[in-house]
Amino acid sequence: ATRIAGFFDPSLTMRNSKMSTTQCQSSSSGNDTPRILRVLALHGSEGTAKEFPNRLDPIKSMLASQYDIDLQITTVEGPFAKGTGFSWWTMKDGERSFNANEYQGFDIAAERVLEAWETQPPFDICLGHSQGAIMLASLIALGKVPHHPTLGYIFNGVSFPNPYRKQVAALKVDESSPMIPRVLFIMGTNDKITPNETGEELQDGLREAGFVVQTIR
Repeated sequence: ATRIAGFFDPSLTMRNSKMSTTQCQSSSSGNDTPRILRVLALHGSEGTAKEFPNRLDPIKSMLASQYDIDLQITTVEGPFAKGTGFSWWTMKDGERSFNANEYQGFDIAAERVLEAWETQPPFDICLGHSQGAIMLASLIALGKVPHHPTLGYIFNGVSFPNPYRKQVAALKVDESSPMIPRVLFIMGTNDKITPNETGEELQDGLREAGFVVQTIR
């Protein structure tokens, strides 16, 4: 919980941006009102935009009570009905996102996500769970994100976006940018659904590209 809270602490941007020490201190202290952080949250396969924020309630409550941080969560819903919810794309029978060669309908889903990203005030965090995390990773790989969130990305249970393998390999952070993008990976050591090694491959790719990568297992 402490490490997750640390990722949400704006004062940590000091080591990844050209923000001055004074600016960092003023953004994280001396304020009687909660700090509002805007989060774009993408659900996993068979999830819904309405239900997904409920999964984040423990983190939201912890940040509010212990760190005086108010998360304002925006969700987007996948376009394809699946089970009791929705998915971000479709695949052939037996395929998984980490071994599929194509995400069918990806452009339709990407348009939905990017509409929220571009038309609302800048997000501090972009958080994805499982297939939602793969969606974020894919948009990064394809260079479609309009801007990186100010505090970074959180990938929970992510796997490698296999159709965009070449794009991940070609990624390179602009070293002249005032902010180096951060990514926090959360992996379950006993995860039987998303093999950790596929998430680790994405870790290596983003780290090689120049992202600041952290991991919680």
